[in-house]
Amino acid sequence: TGYGGSSLGGGASSFGGGASSFGGASAMNTMGGGAMGGASGGKSTSDLADLRPNLVVTLDPSLHFYDYGGSPSFSGQIETLQAFDAPNFVSQVLNQPGQNKVLFIDGGGMNPGMGAVFDGAMATTALRNGWRGVIVHGMVRNAAQLKTQNFGVKALGTSPIKGKGA
Repeated sequence: TGYGGSSLGGGASSFGGGASSFGGASAMNTMGGGAMGGASGGKSTSDLADLRPNLVVTLDPSLHFYDYGGSPSFSGQIETLQAFDAPNFVSQVLNQPGQNKVLFIDGGGMNPGMGAVFDGAMATTALRNGWRGVIVHGMVRNAAQLKTQNFGVKALGTSPIKGKGA
């Protein structure tokens, strides 16, 4: 497991819209500025890619991140966390001040035998601590509870089983 800042320069990123791959097929930071797109008047992902193509990281287009939170569009500086089957580690990070950041959790994808790394109680904690949302490369649980909270949650799918790791 590991925890760190964005590998793309520490700017703000924005994710939004339905069952999407981050609102498109790319995940990228603004490389030094405010929020992208929407009502903020920032630059679109495409405009930023044109400005700094060497810093663009594209996702596998077969991955679909679905909305589970009550806030389908959210933005903030990205923090990354590798937590394969390790919801307790995710909880430790979300117990820290979020400072309007978005946490990208590499939960190991949709591998058999792995459980959810994020749930409704974690969303409550994250919201209270100032996080804007999470993107989970893995599974979440308590989907009905997540939908009732004004917090951004995108994930590959759901599982009723909690991850077993630390």
